[in-house]
Amino acid sequence: MLRIARRTVAVKRPRRVQVATVAKQQRRGHATDLDLKGGKAITIRSPLITSDSTGALPVVEYSGRSAVGGFPAPPAVVVLQEWWGGANPQMVTLAKHYHDMGLRVLLPDLYRGKSTTVASEAEHLMNNLDWEGALNDVEACAEHARAHGASNVGVVGFCMGGALAMAALVRSPHNFDAGVVFYGIPPTTLAAPERCTKPLQLHFGRNDPLEGFSDATAAHALRH
Repeated sequence: MLRIARRTVAVKRPRRVQVATVAKQQRRGHATDLDLKGGKAITIRSPLITSDSTGALPVVEYSGRSAVGGFPAPPAVVVLQEWWGGANPQMVTLAKHYHDMGLRVLLPDLYRGKSTTVASEAEHLMNNLDWEGALNDVEACAEHARAHGASNVGVVGFCMGGALAMAALVRSPHNFDAGVVFYGIPPTTLAAPERCTKPLQLHFGRNDPLEGFSDATAAHALRH
């Protein structure tokens, strides 16, 4: 079930942000605490896919309330990063926003500590990502949320994370109930979007030039 947002806007590339690891921000050799805005740095065990995967997945988690008085625990959402890196101030602020809406939120650091503010370096990190392993990481987050009582689990991703969110809905419908993609289409070798059976909302920029990944032609092709 695919739905593309009716309003399209001129593309806005992710602004360069000050990036960080889950627990510490590394900048010119100095480490300072990253403000997690009430979130908790945890580690989730993610099964190995290739020898490049470490298994230990750093995650910033914002816990929701527990099930009480016959009311179920609130839904959870897994928030997937742009190509810059894992937990950085921009993504932490966004995760906290979702938590303030009443959700349990998990923000995984898919690069496991690597991050940058330089576009060419970000492209290198994304191109060298173990995508199968990253999908396994995303699924591990969903399983963690359900194990802690989440009534439903959604996934939202941006750019690289958008492609992974779409792939997760296709490949792991038993783990995710719905998703939102802020541009990003997975390679067909990873997942076929037309096989998605879960509610999926898509947001793409009308003037995005990245052919096949986030351009308007590729986005409209998802309607069929």
